[in-house]
Amino acid sequence: MEEKGVWLLAVVLVLECRILIEGGEIPSTEECAMDSMERKNCGYSGISVEDCKSKGCCFDAKYPGVPWCFYPHLKKGTDECAMDVKERKNCGYSGISVKDCKSKGCCFDAKYPGVPWCFYPLLKKGADECAMDSMERKNCGYSGISVKDCTSKGCCFDAKYPGVPWCFYPHLKKGAGECAMDVKERKNCGYSGISVKDCTTKGCCFDAKYPSVPWCFYPPLKK
Repeated sequence: MEEKGVWLLAVVLVLECRILIEGGEIPSTEECAMDSMERKNCGYSGISVEDCKSKGCCFDAKYPGVPWCFYPHLKKGTDECAMDVKERKNCGYSGISVKDCKSKGCCFDAKYPGVPWCFYPLLKKGADECAMDSMERKNCGYSGISVKDCTSKGCCFDAKYPGVPWCFYPHLKKGAGECAMDVKERKNCGYSGISVKDCTTKGCCFDAKYPSVPWCFYPPLKK
């Protein structure tokens, strides 16, 4: 009996390691804890534990008559993903997996029918940097850019408003004391199309508010 238990444990560990190596993520106990009647099917009849978990879903075979492979609870913190379900903007396609949705930087929640399960999160940056009138936004991406690609450029992402850029440049990345100057005094610190991240990595200021002047520029001399 003891040998059999050790063998089963070894099989489980091998499966979990393989899933992690292949890029999946095993949901936590907290993500999978729900009433059995709340479960939303994430697989097919007879799906294996390995295939289920490789989709980013939960597996529990304790209860008959309900899905054994099912979607977990929200994969992100409430701050980014907490919104009225009617406000959700679709970030995927019919049948998208938890893993593919999350890899786009989006939220996943299968609790509610008739609304997107994979949806854009709320603003990915602090209010100070990204809080602006939607008409002030300067496009920092391309049509259909993912949240992940947008924020990796150091830009803000907010899908709440139609007809304006969802990926847009933030306000000044440095304190006003360091970067406050007449726009005509700006000395170019980058190249055309430089990202916010690459600009600030060079120790420079970034501000996309004004056309026809450098957006990446040297800060004034520090005293």
